[in-house]
Amino acid sequence: MAPRNRNSSKRRTQRHGLSGNPQRRAEQLGRERAPRSADLEEPDLLPESRAEALRDLAYLLAGGTEEAVWWRDSHERVLGQARELAWPTGLRDIEDQTCDLVGGQYHDNLRAQDNGHHQAQWLRALAEHAGTALRAAIADGGEWRPLWTLLYGMALTAPAPPTGDEVDIALREEFPGIRDPYETAVAELEKATVLLSSPQRAGVPPVTFPVSGPRPAGISLVARDAYGSRFLVAAPFGYEADVPDHWYAWDVDTCWVLSVVAAGTFSSAEEALAEWRAAVGTAAGRELSPADPVLLSELLGPCLLTGPFSEMLTGNEPRELIRELYRMRRRARALAAASGTAEEAQASEAQSDRAAGAHKEFRAWYRTRHPGAPKGIAATAESIIEAWGPGNSLDEREFYACSPFRVAMTAHLIGDSYESAWASRAIRLLPEWTQWCAEQSGLPGHLAAPSIAAARAAADALDKQDAGEQPDPTETTPFRHQE
Repeated sequence: MAPRNRNSSKRRTQRHGLSGNPQRRAEQLGRERAPRSADLEEPDLLPESRAEALRDLAYLLAGGTEEAVWWRDSHERVLGQARELAWPTGLRDIEDQTCDLVGGQYHDNLRAQDNGHHQAQWLRALAEHAGTALRAAIADGGEWRPLWTLLYGMALTAPAPPTGDEVDIALREEFPGIRDPYETAVAELEKATVLLSSPQRAGVPPVTFPVSGPRPAGISLVARDAYGSRFLVAAPFGYEADVPDHWYAWDVDTCWVLSVVAAGTFSSAEEALAEWRAAVGTAAGRELSPADPVLLSELLGPCLLTGPFSEMLTGNEPRELIRELYRMRRRARALAAASGTAEEAQASEAQSDRAAGAHKEFRAWYRTRHPGAPKGIAATAESIIEAWGPGNSLDEREFYACSPFRVAMTAHLIGDSYESAWASRAIRLLPEWTQWCAEQSGLPGHLAAPSIAAARAAADALDKQDAGEQPDPTETTPFRHQE
């Protein structure tokens, strides 16, 4: 693609939104992250200022942040609800109730507050606040069991700290004051255990300590939709070694950027599959098969991220997903550690694009249908490819996936990224591109039809509007959508 065709006045739409009010997330990006890093671009900084700016940036990369003024009120709401609830004794039920309270409150934070959203440190501060309240309840002879169980649930669901990453380790050593939420929850439980074990205040914790979290207990399974861009990952877990007692599942969508659109626990793989098929619709696959380790690592990639990139949300995630925000990462990291897929994920990042020559193959196909076509078809196809899906495809089938949502999003991104004349040319070629992809993937006609129709609708709209006015599908399509 020639640089002159890129519209310099437009920035390609990315799924970069920060947590919080969707209408304000652009403001959040500038307000929360830019101030600390802006000094790095100033050429005349004094050495002391440059060093301070670099240290501020390193602090952010290490996971540090200042507490927002509204954190304490949100923490009090969680503790207040925890005190009023009847807590179960089963570990899976404790996890579920903790997700309802903690994840539910975080979702409320996103809707109520414009800034200050930091997933890890908000959770760490909640653990500290709960620990302080728990020790006070024990010392005063009050009802301490609900707070104990809440902390235990947090220890079961908080993502485990990253291990083995030299950069993360170095950053943590540089800033020892930055505490991890999982380690904090465990430490607060240990402090409470000391009080409960004293002769003056002998008490029996409602659940076993130390914390024994869920562990992978079998072969992970994957299902895929007919388009090739929607996946179900289901893995067995158990609280006793190698004894599965439930399944955890992730619904992964790669139509635009690779993202988890739903997650949760199930009694069986079949139950997870049935729920996923109902959510995906007629294109959903019917069979689960053993997961390829490389594919598994790539699908779970969003849950394995650490640092600032792991904190980014679109701002329109439903409550059901934010409820699982912490637990889905905890389970993904446990699965990656048990199967060695973390190393596979790092290796896969270096792979070249599997469809690097697709624009030339498409040109050959196109010219057989349109012998008198003008030159430049391959270059125009390259523009489509740049906006087509998440970038580096998981495999060949995923590259050719042409779901209606991917087609509509591609038209929007092209219109948002290129000069009007060039964007119009690419969007008018999109119906042929979509049909070619459908043929390459062997997509049934009844599923290819709505995708080709979406491409034609985008092309037809050019007669009534500028290419840059292609609608953004994310504004009208549910976060977890059917095709």
